[in-house]
Amino acid sequence: MRPSSQPTPGTSKPSTQPQPKPQPTTRPNPGPKPGPGPSPVGPVAPDLPDDGNTTPAPAPETGGDGSGLDWSTKKCMPPIQNQGACGSCWAFAGVSVAESAMCIRQGGNNLVKLSEQNVASCSTRNSGCSGGVPVWTFEHIQQQGICKAEEDPYTSGNGRLAASSSCCRR
Repeated sequence: MRPSSQPTPGTSKPSTQPQPKPQPTTRPNPGPKPGPGPSPVGPVAPDLPDDGNTTPAPAPETGGDGSGLDWSTKKCMPPIQNQGACGSCWAFAGVSVAESAMCIRQGGNNLVKLSEQNVASCSTRNSGCSGGVPVWTFEHIQQQGICKAEEDPYTSGNGRLAASSSCCRR
């Protein structure tokens, strides 16, 4: 509330009583704009009734049996990488999952580094250095394929999306 500059009724002096602040006639933030629909977030587990006697079954091949399998010591764990000033974390996340899945599927002995640059530059549903969705990375890989990192190395760390090599199949 703020003091009024209008005189108090019956006097010529301005009122020192706080006056209500005028309310805006429009909302300052109308919320999200309507779009094509919700972004994919990946699979969501269904709600199951909890009868108090249900325990999820362990997945022995992933160490769910309590054996203490540490994936960080296995050959299918991609190295930590730096995306630099480019907002391409979505590409790094999606590509590292694809690398690990391919390695595990092929017996767990050979991690092939794939190109984050290829996905960041060529995935048309994502927005390069301005962000994206890892699920759309998988869609891009399924539909367009992906280069190895040595064929199309990451060069967008300066914050500007670099063009991909000829591996882009646009």
